[in-house]
This record gives sequence, structure tokens and C-alpha cells, in this order.
Amino acid sequence: MIGSWKAGLHTTFYGSISTPDSLKVETFDSDNQFTITFNDDNTYSAVFVFFGDTESEAGTWSVNENKLTIITSDGEAVGDYSISGNTLTLEFGETISGYTTLEVFVYTKQ
Repeated sequence: MIGSWKAGLHTTFYGSISTPDSLKVETFDSDNQFTITFNDDNTYSAVFVFFGDTESEAGTWSVNENKLTIITSDGEAVGDYSISGNTLTLEFGETISGYTTLEVFVYTKQ
């Protein structure tokens, strides 16, 4: 987990994962980038670049089994994670009134 990871793919499933109502797939390129760095002191930083606009975020992180918890000043996000070789996959889901949204990010270690 420690190190910098660059996003290559972001998929959002709306409704059911197996048969979603809709699906949004985004790839990252030179105009759109998302890099997250996990430090060994359990802090992290993230940089988002979207068509020339840059935003950054920082906070803390922890893992427990296959769950990743990210805490920022805006709140907490808990999701599943897996690492295979130099690929990190993060999945963050939310269900509101029976409707599920699942976001899947796939990163490559830098």
C-alpha cells in the first residue's frame, strides 16, 4: 500500500452491480489525472487534475483485513481494497433508500 499510485480507470455502477441501471467508465490521461500517495506514517495525499484544474486532498488512512479507511476533514470513507502485483483496486459503495452506487478505481504503482 505504501507509495504513489496513479489511477488508470474509474468505473461507477448505479443500481445493481450485476445488472446496473447505468454504468459510467472514465479513463485517466494527460488532461485527467488522479494520484494518491500512502505514507508509512498513515497519512496520505491525493492530487486530482481535471482539464487544467488541480485539487489536492490530504488525511489519514488505515487498513483492517481487506478494508481501507480514509479520513479527511470532510469525513470518512470505508471501502474494499486489493493489491495484485503493481495494481491497486479500491471499491467504495453506498446504498441510499435501497439504491446502490459502487465506485471502482484501478491504480498502477508509480
